[in-house]
Amino acid sequence: MAFRKTVAVTLASLALAGAGLTTSASAAPAAPTTSTTSPGTAAATGWTAVISVGQGRAACPQYFLCIWTGENYTGSGRGYGGSIAHGDGVSWFNTVWENNVHSAVNQTTIPVTFLDIHGTTGIELGDLYPGYDFHSGWPGANKADGIYYR
Repeated sequence: MAFRKTVAVTLASLALAGAGLTTSASAAPAAPTTSTTSPGTAAATGWTAVISVGQGRAACPQYFLCIWTGENYTGSGRGYGGSIAHGDGVSWFNTVWENNVHSAVNQTTIPVTFLDIHGTTGIELGDLYPGYDFHSGWPGANKADGIYYR
């Protein structure tokens, strides 16, 4: 695991009012801009690919970040991918993954930061680097609402 201490990050323009998935496309890593879309879909920039993934670490395809509701890559699985730039983020409000990410694997080529989002402020829960994963006992499992690429 490649997790660092928790620090505050301001997400001034994060659109949290909409239901479901939000994505962002901004060059400023500390304040990503977002567009709200319906659950399970994404806007045309940033984390544009949202897929359902099966059980097991191997179910996560190359170039995706995958999350599961259960430990050891079990439960409901979802993968995120796309053409990601610094500042791009995605949240999973109003889904089974909200505050319920017990395992994850990063098959992308970039480090991602998990967030605990409250209003327009997010707390960085930790980074997950390319090729790394966590499968049980992650302290942020009941807090993670989204990710972004600094």
